[in-house]
Amino acid sequence: MSTNLEEYTSPEQHEQQTRSSIVTHTDHKSYDAYALPQAIRTYEKQFAPMYFNRLKALRSRVSHAAKRKWGEETVNGKAVTKKDKVLDIRPDEPAWVVGTIYMEMKYKPNILEDVSKGQDLDIAGVESYTDPDLDEMYLEDESGRILLEGDLLKEIVLVTGVVVGVLGMETKPGCFRVVDVVYPLTSVQKPTRDSTKKIALLSGLDFTGVWDAKHDLLVDYLSGELGYDSSDIARVIIAGNSVLVSEETTAQLDAKNKYGAKNKSNYSKESVTQLDQFLSTLLHTIPVDLMPGEQDPTEVSLPQQPLHPAFFQQSKPYLNTPSFRTITNPYWFQFNNLRILGTSGENINDIYKYTVPDSLRLSRINMLEATIHWQNIIPTAPDTLSCYPYAEKDPFTLTETPHVYFVGNQPQFETKLMHTERGSVRLISVPKFSETGSIVVLDTETLECELVTIDA
Repeated sequence: MSTNLEEYTSPEQHEQQTRSSIVTHTDHKSYDAYALPQAIRTYEKQFAPMYFNRLKALRSRVSHAAKRKWGEETVNGKAVTKKDKVLDIRPDEPAWVVGTIYMEMKYKPNILEDVSKGQDLDIAGVESYTDPDLDEMYLEDESGRILLEGDLLKEIVLVTGVVVGVLGMETKPGCFRVVDVVYPLTSVQKPTRDSTKKIALLSGLDFTGVWDAKHDLLVDYLSGELGYDSSDIARVIIAGNSVLVSEETTAQLDAKNKYGAKNKSNYSKESVTQLDQFLSTLLHTIPVDLMPGEQDPTEVSLPQQPLHPAFFQQSKPYLNTPSFRTITNPYWFQFNNLRILGTSGENINDIYKYTVPDSLRLSRINMLEATIHWQNIIPTAPDTLSCYPYAEKDPFTLTETPHVYFVGNQPQFETKLMHTERGSVRLISVPKFSETGSIVVLDTETLECELVTIDA
């Protein structure tokens, strides 16, 4: 689950490395929590086990938090009791219970219904799933589900797949009025985060095959050729959506399959070649980690696997060396003693659709914070985000709390130092470069962030 990020190594130097260091680098890949080797992938399993495994993994942590908070609680003069199952709740009896949130929403896509009708599932094109007058929130476990209501639920962020404990009372058959909510205990955090140097975080390069001066200026900035000393930037992390297939190209590539559904290709030779040229120039001076995103030419299901090495003919000498790594989305890595977790943004963009009917509102930082509270970074998979059907675990449930948690392809830069009972987490919303011309530079010693805007 961790890696060691070495300083820049040229291809010539890499060839001279010792056998032991090469083995160490190879071992690094086996620790990636989100790697899915082709040989072990099977898509014959159902998705229900993911929810049950998530609930099983987090139930004791939620229960512990609930006992600590509500152990001596009373409602209307009656002592609160714990219920082991949703269906054990009784009318007019104050109680708390642990379960998984399920949102019934008017505009939320129904994957099974769309597949049965032979229709495309275009989640990316939906701005919001919500209708505040019609949406309903349920709590479910292995025994059944119960409708949740209460003013508190309008003040907090909850989405399908979140495991919580709720305190309240059944006020009418099948309806539980919530007066308080608890989340899982935060997972452990490594006690030290000693580090030096800086990391550049960027996303949404959106190479289209058409020249854009901003990309050249970005290379110049990271290479220290714009009058800025970039020698303290030790690595660049590109958090997805590096290529963009235009609508015209998409129309040319659309094809009907035998089931009548359209397959939209995210591959464009011109776009990928331009990305490869950008990387080969940048890699002369600084190491790069490249994550895939939802619009990149790779499988859509999370966790997305690394972009195929065949895309990088000009960057090939650096590929699979410490200088250039194509990595998964999401991705855990370690920089010195700093533990960092990042995604390309699909998780937060999807949570936004559950919670914000006003599509003009941009802020997402509270949603990053919520995923740490929930101890699950992608709770809406597999409900509205496609993912691999894990049968034995839910890898998106946190068993470790990172020191830094970043999310790419957001509408604006935001950051916050979140404090938990296990330690502090630097939250970073990384803006789309193609729309803002901005990147984020993280000081790994102080955890302070600097927004750098490239003006073309």
